[in-house]
Amino acid sequence: MKNIKRFIKYIGVSIIVILVIALFRPTWTSNIKGDNSINVLEQVEINGTNQQIMIRGRDINNPVIIYVHGDRVSPKYLMPSTKTY
Repeated sequence: MKNIKRFIKYIGVSIIVILVIALFRPTWTSNIKGDNSINVLEQVEINGTNQQIMIRGRDINNPVIIYVHGDRVSPKYLMPSTKTY
């Protein structure tokens, strides 16, 4: 019984630690290697609501493709591979 209580205690502490880390280290984007690459994660205001925009690419001269969706599903699952554009 003590082992079960100890296990539940460790799980609870682990969840709290993960939540605290998530609050103090929000979303990030890894670097794309290259001289002309772009990695941007910015917060902008659209119609009075703060939104996050992530722009990633191997060539900064390529156009930005904007995909607006109205569902909670991530757009990367709905779009074909953007490496072909």
